[in-house]
Amino acid sequence: MTRRRLLLSAASLAALSLAGCGGPPPRTFDLSALPGGAARATGGRGQRS
Repeated sequence: MTRRRLLLSAASLAALSLAGCGGPPPRTFDLSALPGGAARATGGRGQRS
């Protein structure tokens, strides 16, 4: 392998690895329990398998 080919391969690999860094941030969600949810959760029969 020639030096030029090795440098071209390294540059291509670097460009491909950095391509995923751009763009908008991922969408996130905030989850919270409903008021009084703990009192309702204790009265159930549980999860069936």
